[in-house]
Amino acid sequence: MKTQRIIENTKKNNNRGITLIALVVTVIVLLILATVSIQMLTGENGIVRRAKDAKDNTEKATAGEQIKLEVLGSMDIYGTPNANKLKTALTSIGATVKGSTLPFLATLDGHDFTISEDGTTYEISKNAINIAKMKVEVAEIDAKIKKAEDEEDETTLTNAQAEKLRYYQELYGKVVDYEPKATIQTSTATANTPKKAQWKIFYADESHIYLIVDSYVTYDSLPSSETVSFAKSDANNLYKANFNNSGLLTYYAGGTTKINTFSKANIVKALNKDFFYWKNPSTNLEEGLTGTNYNSMKAVAAMLDTDFWDTKYKDNSEYAYYTIGGPTIEMLFASYNQTHNTNYGAKAYKSGEKVINLDTGTENIISSWDGYKISRNSNSVRTGSDWVYNIWPMLNRNLTETYDKLYISENSELNAFAFWIASPIARDKNKIVEACYNGDVNNYAYNFVQIAFRPIICLKSNVQLVEASGAKKSQGIDFELK
Repeated sequence: MKTQRIIENTKKNNNRGITLIALVVTVIVLLILATVSIQMLTGENGIVRRAKDAKDNTEKATAGEQIKLEVLGSMDIYGTPNANKLKTALTSIGATVKGSTLPFLATLDGHDFTISEDGTTYEISKNAINIAKMKVEVAEIDAKIKKAEDEEDETTLTNAQAEKLRYYQELYGKVVDYEPKATIQTSTATANTPKKAQWKIFYADESHIYLIVDSYVTYDSLPSSETVSFAKSDANNLYKANFNNSGLLTYYAGGTTKINTFSKANIVKALNKDFFYWKNPSTNLEEGLTGTNYNSMKAVAAMLDTDFWDTKYKDNSEYAYYTIGGPTIEMLFASYNQTHNTNYGAKAYKSGEKVINLDTGTENIISSWDGYKISRNSNSVRTGSDWVYNIWPMLNRNLTETYDKLYISENSELNAFAFWIASPIARDKNKIVEACYNGDVNNYAYNFVQIAFRPIICLKSNVQLVEASGAKKSQGIDFELK
């Protein structure tokens, strides 16, 4: 009997044990199922999120269609939207509109859209920017400046001017998540230890946003072809490169004549617009500069050959409109003026151009070659002494400021002395402009051995720069491309 009771108690204990284990397992399973269910409902790709995204996308599409209908309704007989008519129409459907003239930034049902001068409409993501939105924002600041000037309100004027300066300083120098076709490497503060290139916002004109590589690109990152290549200036240096290559100089014989054959010749001319469209002060007529046999123009042609640079620097996602081997002098100064409130300028001079000395009546030649001179004051008299071949120091070398690092290299002479600027100088038929690490804007012969390249990316006009996630910001990337 005693033995039997022990066995029965053991069975009861085992049953209780099994029951407890089953309960724990059941609870765990229920917790897992609850977690999975909650994740399916509220997770990043959950049902609730997908439903919300679907609702947002529907509302966005509806708002976009309403905007486009109003744009079409405002068109004149030439297919161009009437700004005043369009603004009234957009307001009548409940949209808020920024901008007194096109482009507009319109917000409808919580969704932002930019409307360009030709009526093209783009939806803008949250915390995003594109060229149309930039134009609207800058135009608003300019309107404040003009109003303050008209009212002689010095305090408001000073604040508005500071706001505009701050706008560009906060934007230029930001890193953009751009990936060229080829892996591009650039220099670091340590000699011959390159890193993967980063791309920074360099400048924005009326139509496009431009990116520049963060430092000197390696020689191996430069494009080449059967007819065109660059010369490695120093066997022990990864970055220094020049145009001392007979194949290149033969291929680009003709200078500006060769540029006329580029697929994007009109764009290239616009980048050096003063050079290609020089106005004769005697006749007040435009005369073209030729640069026919100039090695400087052959070198510049190589830097501006969009088809050539696209082979490595254009991306597979088609964000880039075109790529070139470096900024022009006009691009450099346009960007610098916006971030430093300066008035630097570059103007074209024609070979043999003369000026009459009003005191003596004698003629002096003010330029021996086709090309640019530069000045700290772009409004000064073009024939005056303000216009020179180089200025030191011209560019600020405050390397604690992100935007200053756009214009000079922080690597001093260790990796290269300067980077090439895609513009000829009026000083010599063999020389082009360069931007030096010490802030000097100077000129050197096309075969000078201490200079490297910093290519430029021109983004398409509809490309959006969207503020990146925290993870990418920690890697130094501030904007993603959309």
